[in-house]
Amino acid sequence: MPETIPPNTAQILGIFASLPKTYGSPSASTWHQKQWTSAIHKQPVHQPIQLSQENLQGDAQADLKNHGGPHRALLLYSSTHYPFWRKQLDRPTLPFGAFGENITVSNFTEKSICIGDTFTLGSTIIQVSQPRPPCWKLARLHRIKHLPTLVQETGYAGWYCRVLQTGTISPSDTLTLTDRPCPDWSIDKVARLKYLPDKGLPEYTQLALNQYLPPHIRDRFKAKAANPNFTHDSAPRLVGPNEN
Repeated sequence: MPETIPPNTAQILGIFASLPKTYGSPSASTWHQKQWTSAIHKQPVHQPIQLSQENLQGDAQADLKNHGGPHRALLLYSSTHYPFWRKQLDRPTLPFGAFGENITVSNFTEKSICIGDTFTLGSTIIQVSQPRPPCWKLARLHRIKHLPTLVQETGYAGWYCRVLQTGTISPSDTLTLTDRPCPDWSIDKVARLKYLPDKGLPEYTQLALNQYLPPHIRDRFKAKAANPNFTHDSAPRLVGPNEN
């Protein structure tokens, strides 16, 4: 890795993929031992790997309603958050990939990455599509019930990308920014507006019209802009079956 990384580039520090697996037992009484199916237990990839418009080779999702698809083909996460989590969770050896990401990157964070940012990565071209909404499966993975809420509150959640050009990526690749059409809309800002209870903000209308966001995210902002009484219950996503 070079000693100084230009501000528009980041080094890939890890690539991760996995297929869905079922864990736990249907007869378990404790929340973290109940049966569940997920591909969040990502395994490191040490060789070049194909990236399609849907996902990495050898990677898939169990819940196709809330994960996967062309707008969520790739989940990226910043390495700069790991020191915080290692201390916060008292897990000093917490490895990259522990937040279910496909790629751990240096340098970039949710505050420096914007919606629509376009990057070259290996022989591929990827584009930032939306913030990652943390879900209850993170709690199951780490056996910490409040972890998804903490991830959302800190903003250390990661971001999804779509694939504009398929190809091959490698663990030694560099992520290089080539276009930034929405410099005012960082991932952190969009995520906080998405979860914000405030009503009638002009930003809602602006984001409802932002074509770089996936349709379901634009619809959410459209509803928030049109209805001053709009509410959204995040508990099914953050807590899910972990409530009991």
